[in-house]
Amino acid sequence: MENRDRITDIQFPRRENTAPPDTTVKNNNDPPPTIIAREAPLSRRSIAAVSFAILATIGGFVAFYAIGFVSLKEKVREAVPDISAKFKEAHASLKNFDLRAAEQSLRGIDSDVQAIKKETDGYQPLALANAFSVVPKLKIVPEVFETLAKLSGTAIEFMANLETVKTSGFSWLMGQNGELLNATIERLDENTTTILELTATLKDRAATLGYPLDDSFTKGNADLYGAERFLKTLGSWLRKPGEKHVLVLFQNQSEIRPGGGFIGSYGDLVFQGNNLTDINVHDIYPADRELEKEIKIVPPRELQGITPLWGARDANWFFHFPTSAEKVMRFLESSPLYRERNTEFDDLIAINVSVIESLLGLTGPIELPEYERTITSENFLSEIQREVETGEDKFVLRQPKRILGVLAPKLFDAVGTFSDETKKALLEGLERHLERKDIVFYSRNLEMQNFFENKDVAGTVFQLPNDTPSEYLAVVDANVAGGKSDAFVTQKIKFSSKIDAVGRIDNYLTIERSHAGAGENDWWYRAKNHNYLKVLTPRGSQLIYAAGGDLETVTPVRDYQHGDYIRDPDLTAIEATRQKTDFPGVYASEEYEKTAFGTWFSVRAGQTEKFEMQYLNPYRFSLVGGGSRYMFAFDRQSGVKTSLDVLIEAPKGYHWLENGGLVFNYFSEDPPRRVKVDLTLVRDEEEDRRRP
Repeated sequence: MENRDRITDIQFPRRENTAPPDTTVKNNNDPPPTIIAREAPLSRRSIAAVSFAILATIGGFVAFYAIGFVSLKEKVREAVPDISAKFKEAHASLKNFDLRAAEQSLRGIDSDVQAIKKETDGYQPLALANAFSVVPKLKIVPEVFETLAKLSGTAIEFMANLETVKTSGFSWLMGQNGELLNATIERLDENTTTILELTATLKDRAATLGYPLDDSFTKGNADLYGAERFLKTLGSWLRKPGEKHVLVLFQNQSEIRPGGGFIGSYGDLVFQGNNLTDINVHDIYPADRELEKEIKIVPPRELQGITPLWGARDANWFFHFPTSAEKVMRFLESSPLYRERNTEFDDLIAINVSVIESLLGLTGPIELPEYERTITSENFLSEIQREVETGEDKFVLRQPKRILGVLAPKLFDAVGTFSDETKKALLEGLERHLERKDIVFYSRNLEMQNFFENKDVAGTVFQLPNDTPSEYLAVVDANVAGGKSDAFVTQKIKFSSKIDAVGRIDNYLTIERSHAGAGENDWWYRAKNHNYLKVLTPRGSQLIYAAGGDLETVTPVRDYQHGDYIRDPDLTAIEATRQKTDFPGVYASEEYEKTAFGTWFSVRAGQTEKFEMQYLNPYRFSLVGGGSRYMFAFDRQSGVKTSLDVLIEAPKGYHWLENGGLVFNYFSEDPPRRVKVDLTLVRDEEEDRRRP
């Protein structure tokens, strides 16, 4: 009011009339002069009044919308946590491949966003903000929710396309409709690109509004970037002209090897463009015999007593699966059976017998009239094993694995006719097998392999962080001339780790193996489980005690020092580090940035044996202050029936923040492919100070 009073009280100077007086004599009879009306100019007082009126109107308009903006902002503030929570749920569901749960969360987001967007659309402050720029944030609100609406809508479309691939992709390939799969993959690729662009825009605009987005909106970006690269690569692979080959290893978990079960047979999936055109299942021995005629490769030390040469059948000798996969592919490609046709494999999938049993559980019995057998999920392993070991194909045709070649096409045909409900059950079963490491992938394409590794389905050895005290454990078994006894062997792993007063980490490991095959009719199940054991630990671990291993000496069946034998560089690099320890029968070696302790550890049918070892972790805790991080990581071996019991004890005067106790326990009867436990060490008195 004071400013207005000042303006109206100002006295403007008056202008005097300086024109000369009119001296003309007027005749009273003359008509009155014509008066010309002129619009009087606005006075300064009038200009001020009009200006004030305009400003007052604008001010009132802005005040009105400012009040509304505060109200809208409160509604946004209330909605943001719920939207954020739903993004977190969607991301978690998508990582677990639970597409229905992810879609439900995304539809909830879309509903919330549309409700607020409707309010902002009806609010109409945008024209004023554009014209006068008086409330910049007001302009951003509709844009933010427009972006959110597009993001949730695109994400829902992405989920729908992904669901289509899940439910129909296999049928399309089997039915020579691969172009439909490729078109859907291209749409998925477009969806991921759009989502990434919208997420970046949303992050910038929300920050302008004063709502910096937390990781729930953006932490999936790394996964999306990986998915985008994978989809582009997969689409390019499908469109690639000519013949493409995917190698499928059938790993028999009744005869365990470091990379999975023994490879007695394999499949060659042949693609022409987008379509799967042929499925060939072969016994692995013919390819190996042809290879051995030309190349004589020295086998691993532990196999030299039972086989003179190394071939694809034994090439999954490495626990780090990419090494095993590449070795198998190279051995097969070097065999004249494939080399002469210039056949090369692009990718590899390894599956255990349990996966085939699950498929048979969904297809139902499959008749094999050629063998007068009916194969079911319950008898698959025993019937196939009996035919391979004693059937006519072995002795007459010298093709003991021929029965698998007869079964495979019928099994694939049955899967291709699954109903939607059965497809869902199939996918759920495959996800469980992936989690247990019954299915492992390898690709020579770097983008695809990175995707597999990021999803933990590549069978890699976990690499420990350099900046955190960490513990690593992998128990790796190898059946060497032990029949098919692993079908009846169960294993218990008990691991205890204790951190002492100076931060030293002392570990005690017990491995118990029981053989329940004594009552079986077939000799290969009753055979002694002749097993070579390796325990992978953090690099530089120091062995203090070991007991329970067997004292055995391997006598090579060939003299590899003489003759034209070739030594594999990967195998040589590991065996060059092999050295005796202070404990008889136990050797130490270095592989994949880990220290491995190996020994023979066998068990007879009907018995239980135990191996124990104590070792010091090379890491040391810094016990100055609290909040020290600690990580335990365990990699499961494919195909081994094992439990895992872990006890981690904090030093005196400390406890674990995660459970508030001195000892943290992890236990699983059937652990996943990788266990990772992150813990925080806290002083007891520090916790006391935190309490009110």
